Amino acid sequence: MLNLEKMKHPLQTPDMELDKEEIAVLQGLAAGKTIPEISVTLSLTPKSVEIHRQMIMEKLQLFTLADLTKYALQNKLTPLN
Repeated sequence: MLNLEKMKHPLQTPDMELDKEEIAVLQGLAAGKTIPEISVTLSLTPKSVEIHRQMIMEKLQLFTLADLTKYALQNKLTPLN
């Protein structure tokens, strides 16, 4: 999982920006973790994780979990194991 303290800048592309928590949620989703598992790992409520997921999908214009996973892999946010 992402070390939030070591990350200096959020992930940026020409038309969007993800904050540290959104990146951590994206990594968790791409790793196959459930919303409750991600919420425990990040010390967030499940509702907060769900809102982050919705914001990520909106910012990236992605519509499925498969799209999120593909994005995370393409941008080296999660290893391919």
